[in-house]
Amino acid sequence: MSPEQFDNLMQAASRGDKKAFGQLANTAQDNLYRFALSAGLPGHLAAEAVQETLLRAYRLRKKWQQDSRAMTWLCGIALNVTREYRRKCNRAETGVEVGALIGLAGSTNEVNQAEHAENLAALARALEQLPDRQREALSCRYLRQMDVKTTAEIMACAEGTVKATTAAALSNLRTIMNIKIRNHTDHSNYF
Repeated sequence: MSPEQFDNLMQAASRGDKKAFGQLANTAQDNLYRFALSAGLPGHLAAEAVQETLLRAYRLRKKWQQDSRAMTWLCGIALNVTREYRRKCNRAETGVEVGALIGLAGSTNEVNQAEHAENLAALARALEQLPDRQREALSCRYLRQMDVKTTAEIMACAEGTVKATTAAALSNLRTIMNIKIRNHTDHSNYF
């Protein structure tokens, strides 16, 4: 479904069309689930967060502003929900799941699959060590492939803040991964 079609569904839903909201929810739920995973929630909490996001969106549908993209608006709600879930769990149960990183470029031949899986697991562990805001910025920009403007709208901050937060996150991630690389016995093919 195109962003324009999705926005049209949101317009109809904001006018009270329950069927349109149902269609919007069915279309958005997989993207919202992957968004929650990439924001650091484990699978069972990500599924709960999607339901909470859609419930809040339904309650707030009449407040949606037509000059913004509906998916961006939903991701902003989802980001707030994932933050609440991480706070509620005190990050004890949270962490980036490797499944959220599957879309990253990597080898799919049999020889390199195990190494690729190991690299993704190391990256997931490194992302867990980042502050929430930095992980959110990286999640939006690189895992969800959103532009700076959309990420700023979702994170409710200025575009410059997104750029600075992303740069700090990448720097911290490089430091964390470099430590892991130095501690790895055979690092010739490691990131």
